[in-house]
Amino acid sequence: MKNLAAIAALFIFLVTIATMSCSSPDPVGSSMDMSMHKENPFFVRSSLPYQIPAFDQIDDAHFLPAFERGMDAQLEEVDAIVNSTGLPTFENTLVALESSGQLLDRVVTTFSNLTSADTNETMESIRAEVAPRLAAHADAILLTLHGCTRCSKSAILWA
Repeated sequence: MKNLAAIAALFIFLVTIATMSCSSPDPVGSSMDMSMHKENPFFVRSSLPYQIPAFDQIDDAHFLPAFERGMDAQLEEVDAIVNSTGLPTFENTLVALESSGQLLDRVVTTFSNLTSADTNETMESIRAEVAPRLAAHADAILLTLHGCTRCSKSAILWA
C-alpha cells in the first residue's frame, strides 16, 4: 500500500509537471533585480499576450544561463516543498509542485520551438550540452520525491 501511494504521488507529479500553467506566480522572476532582466529576457515573464517570448530580445547566449538558473531554482522550490513542516495539503504540495520550475519551463519551451523551426550550430551545441543535464535534473527531482512521505500523504488525501 505504501508503494502504491508513492507511485500515485509520482504519477501525479509527472502529470502536473507536463501541464504546468504559465499563469502561476513566478517566484524566480519576481525576486530578480531589474539589471538581470535586461541581461537575459528569460529571467522575467513576458508581458506580451499569452506570455509569448520576446523573440527579438533573445540571443543564443541567453539559453545556457537560463537553463542553469531554471534547473537550480526548480530544485530549490522542490526541496522547499518536500522539507516543509506544515500539514501536507493539495495546495501546498501538489499544486506547489505543479507551479515549480516556471523559468525552466519558459526556457525549455522556447528553446525546443526554436530548435525545431530554425536551428544553428550554437543551438545544436547547447542542445547537446543541456540534454543530459535536463535528464539528470528530472532524475534529481524524481529521487527527491521518491522518499517524500509528504507527497504520498497529499496524493492519498486528495485521490
